Amino acid sequence: MNDLIYPWEVQPTSQKWMWHIGYLSTTLPNVTLVMRYVPPEDKQEQIKLLSTYTMGTRNWVVCLCRSPWYMRELYPYVTSTFTFNTSKRSAIMDVQQVLDAIYSKNEEVLDTFENVDLLVIPCADPDHFGLRTAKSKIASMLTRRKAKQLSTIVDVLVPELPSGKQQMMAYVQTLKGVYGDLGWDLFNGEHAKWVSVRVKGGGGNARAIR
Repeated sequence: MNDLIYPWEVQPTSQKWMWHIGYLSTTLPNVTLVMRYVPPEDKQEQIKLLSTYTMGTRNWVVCLCRSPWYMRELYPYVTSTFTFNTSKRSAIMDVQQVLDAIYSKNEEVLDTFENVDLLVIPCADPDHFGLRTAKSKIASMLTRRKAKQLSTIVDVLVPELPSGKQQMMAYVQTLKGVYGDLGWDLFNGEHAKWVSVRVKGGGGNARAIR
């Protein structure tokens, strides 16, 4: 998909986008800001690359970045770009939100986590106490997502950007701390994409190593 529609290009009063804006407003409280603010050119390239992956066949994406907050700035643009171009659902969900849903048996949140067309899970702390008992539950839901080939993005905090595939592989393996031994299997293989994301000001590019 070469000619993507980006949120900052959408006319908010257009009938064509009524469903998309209405849906996104329930998942992105700041969707109107996302539509109004045009990111710098280097961030646009990152958004384009990540959005393209979510709509391709290698749609299980691991982003490696030195700043989880920088990734959080990008994600609303990626999810809204996905929804505007596919007319499908997208959501950004923290691990804590999922843990709360597991313990409170909030089936609506758990259903979204397992079945939304694009799921983004921001960087999670492998030492989070709640993961000790819920790690396998989260991994099972992600396994069912992968069986349905639903697009999924996670990110890993790294001390420095990887210089090659071997170093990146070591970083990706830290996902086992969040998702158990399945963490490696889920984000490896033919449907996976590993992406090194440079923080704006240090080159601002996103580079796929695998």
